[in-house]
Amino acid sequence: MTASADDTARNDQASPAWLRHLAHDLRSPLSPLQTGVSLLRGGRLGASQQTELLDAMQRQLHVLIQVIDDTGDLIARRNPALTEMDVGSLLDMVSVRLRARFEEAGLQFEVRAPGLPMSLACDGRDMLRLLGYLALRVGEVHGSGTRVIASVQQAQGRIDLQLDAASDADTAKELTALVDRVAQPDPAGVTDAMLHRILQRHDAELRAAASGTGLVLSLPAPPEAV
Repeated sequence: MTASADDTARNDQASPAWLRHLAHDLRSPLSPLQTGVSLLRGGRLGASQQTELLDAMQRQLHVLIQVIDDTGDLIARRNPALTEMDVGSLLDMVSVRLRARFEEAGLQFEVRAPGLPMSLACDGRDMLRLLGYLALRVGEVHGSGTRVIASVQQAQGRIDLQLDAASDADTAKELTALVDRVAQPDPAGVTDAMLHRILQRHDAELRAAASGTGLVLSLPAPPEAV
């Protein structure tokens, strides 16, 4: 092996797993978008077929935008700007941010804010992205018509934000797989790597809910709340 080839091999081995999988993460949504454009140009689809295809393309476009946004944040390696945020207000902001995406997917999002004021030290941008992704994922594994409920509990110096589905379906296997991927030291996917970094920034833990139908995000409570 030449010196140049040897250097390339060492650099490939040192590259983060998410970077090695970036091409796949970009190609996955681009392929159906390309196919959709070809079908629309063909002019053989009926009105209902066109609507269904455009909805599918819109979903893939959202995936592509998320991959690009997550890649930008991973490259930037910015430091979190931790500020005190009211938990109820944070969940309300997530609801507003998710409204269009949830409506497109035929999902509902309900916030059950804590009865008493409760604050959280977090980077607002990070937390909105994290909670938004997790809430959508919980809804998507259950399917159209699902109502995702966000609730809050505080115990033993932690604040638990639970995203659960009003559904009888047991999705624990799929959600546990997500938790396991994000927990890896060097997650393969771009989005998984971004979620992993946000969790690390906030000393946060992600686990499947005991109900088997949702996820729990556990974060440290501010010192004065402990």
